[in-house]
Amino acid sequence: MSESQAAYSGTSLLESMESAVNYNNHIADILLKYILQTSEENTATTAASVAVKNILDFGAGNGTFARLLKERSIPVQCLEPDLFLRQKLQQENFTSYSSLKEAPHLFDVIYSVNVLEHINNDKEAVSDIKSALKPKGLVVAYVPAFMSLYSSVDKKIGHHRRYTASSLTALFSDYKILRCEYVDSLGYFAGLAFKALDSGSGNVSESSIRIYDQYAFPISKMMDVGFRHLFGKNVLLVAEKQ
Repeated sequence: MSESQAAYSGTSLLESMESAVNYNNHIADILLKYILQTSEENTATTAASVAVKNILDFGAGNGTFARLLKERSIPVQCLEPDLFLRQKLQQENFTSYSSLKEAPHLFDVIYSVNVLEHINNDKEAVSDIKSALKPKGLVVAYVPAFMSLYSSVDKKIGHHRRYTASSLTALFSDYKILRCEYVDSLGYFAGLAFKALDSGSGNVSESSIRIYDQYAFPISKMMDVGFRHLFGKNVLLVAEKQ
């Protein structure tokens, strides 16, 4: 990810997704779980001890998850190549970089939420992330699932691809995979319905996001228990640097 990239085309969607309170908090809780988990003992620690860890939000966007983790007493640094978004992060007192080369140290945890699909050479990005991790450092990647759900929204905001659990695992083949599964199983069907009715505009109304988040997503979380290895709107991967 470099500053030479064009300004991010999905800023309006990022702003609309701020209304998905349940969805965003669920992802933040997943991130928190692995940030608090020690890689060697696989046990939980306290948020206070995380203060000595270096944690990076890779592709922080408008800071949704950096902000939610800060609310959970987790200090986060940010990487964001888009100048406007990076300045916004800096205004909120997040240490922010335009690239990994700017970061003065290695990280204990690097997480990335809906970012890798925007990067043309995702294999190179995953390799760069590995170089920026400490030994046994963790990477948590959350990406959109299934090309069958690829719609005008994906095209408008610059998605090169959507993933499957197997393709995401293959992408991180140089890591030790700790977990790879689907998230938001009900969202898979919502995505199919959206594609069937897709007008081609690439727009999603904030009201529809809010309605799904309030009424459907809590059900989707319960469904994930049974369907997380089969399908979902997104894929979650957790891996360790070997």
